Amino acid sequence: MKKIAGIVLLVVGFVLIAGPLFFKSAVDKVTANLPLLSNVSSLWISVCGIVLVVLGAFLMKTETKQKEKEVPIYKGKKIVGYRREK
Repeated sequence: MKKIAGIVLLVVGFVLIAGPLFFKSAVDKVTANLPLLSNVSSLWISVCGIVLVVLGAFLMKTETKQKEKEVPIYKGKKIVGYRREK
């Protein structure tokens, strides 16, 4: 589940970084319609995008832990138990 959240944060972060750089007219239209965003500079939007990219990468990195496998313990041909192996 953390991996999906990490991917979503990465995409949103890249959009926030690329928005002021490549889509200046679209950002101007959005900020004109939302008075709350009119005071926010494009630098702060890019900084928030960078933070989201770093957070998303961190969430994706922490998800790669592997679970322990159970390996059978044999006595002759019979399985007498299981042990956990990393």
